[in-house]
Amino acid sequence: MFKKFGSAVSQFVIITALVLAILMATVCALITSSHLKHWLSGSGAYTSAPELITDKISKETKSSQSSDPINSPLVKQATLKTLSPKFLSSTSESLIDSGFNWLNGMTKDLRLVIPVEPIRKDFTQHLEDLIYTRYEALPACAPRTLPSSSDLLTINCKVGALPTHEALKNYIDQVIDDSGIFTSENIKDGSIVVVKNADSTIPKAYRSVRLIPIAFSILVLIAGAGVILTSESKKNGTSKLGRLLVSTGLFTISILWLCTLLLVQAEDKIYESITNLTARNSIHELHMTVRDDLLRTGISYALIPIVIGFIVVIVLFINRKLHEPKKIHEVPKPKPEPAPTPKPEAKPIKSPEPKTAPTIKQPPKPQLVNIKDTTIIKPTQDSEYK
Repeated sequence: MFKKFGSAVSQFVIITALVLAILMATVCALITSSHLKHWLSGSGAYTSAPELITDKISKETKSSQSSDPINSPLVKQATLKTLSPKFLSSTSESLIDSGFNWLNGMTKDLRLVIPVEPIRKDFTQHLEDLIYTRYEALPACAPRTLPSSSDLLTINCKVGALPTHEALKNYIDQVIDDSGIFTSENIKDGSIVVVKNADSTIPKAYRSVRLIPIAFSILVLIAGAGVILTSESKKNGTSKLGRLLVSTGLFTISILWLCTLLLVQAEDKIYESITNLTARNSIHELHMTVRDDLLRTGISYALIPIVIGFIVVIVLFINRKLHEPKKIHEVPKPKPEPAPTPKPEAKPIKSPEPKTAPTIKQPPKPQLVNIKDTTIIKPTQDSEYK
């Protein structure tokens, strides 16, 4: 009774611990800097992000009127050129590396910042080039006709030469300051503060979580020994353990498949809340990349117990075949013939015994008979007288 209960508990522990070990190992393998970089680059986020950022900047400006310089097509073009996919890729990868260095204990404090000065310098240069190009393409103003606007972003005809480079730079700086792009509350000391003063217990928790798969794997080994020891024999226990590893691995693969279905439902809900087509496409590509990596990584971990279980079962099967007694093919015995009926033995004829000479019986002695005091001698019938 105790062995049956111990075997049942050991099997339950193996199934639970092995499933959790595979799932946690999959999560820990995916939450790395390399995977995050791969997901972002494969989703097309670096291509769609500039347009989303410009739309957000336009909404957050001090004035939403069309006459505001920040809403000019030239400013939007300059922003798209500044926030190029190459710039976004290098910046995001730098932030990801800094974050994981902090999680892995390589740095003491986490401070994710993006320097503003290089961005402002590139934006100014791109906008200056666009203003020069546009102004050179404008027709000359008619005689005694003034342009519709003195703003270099919206002027409709040329009136003389453009201002000097220094004057144009001052004009662009004024546009930037009026728009409030680089004067946000998140910008301090010339940098955009992404994260500052993060909780110091997060790195310890992160490193502890990464040890969970190892702990569950050790628990599987202990429970596996329990299955073998509580079985009728070591061979039966090892065979049972092999079959249990195979079935648990297949069960974990089905759980991973269900997780991908849940990701599909989550994607549908996110779609309902996003109207931008570019953002939708990026989210779809991101979902596809994460789902493929989840299945690929999870199945690779689940195949480990499946392969081990198959090897154990096959080895035991071969070992049993090699050690079982071989059956000798006996030659079939011929059917016994019916025993012949015994013939009556002839009794031996006795040779006649030689005849012996007849013995002559002696006559008996005469008896005296007293008849009336007279003695009469009565001869017997067999008596003969010669």
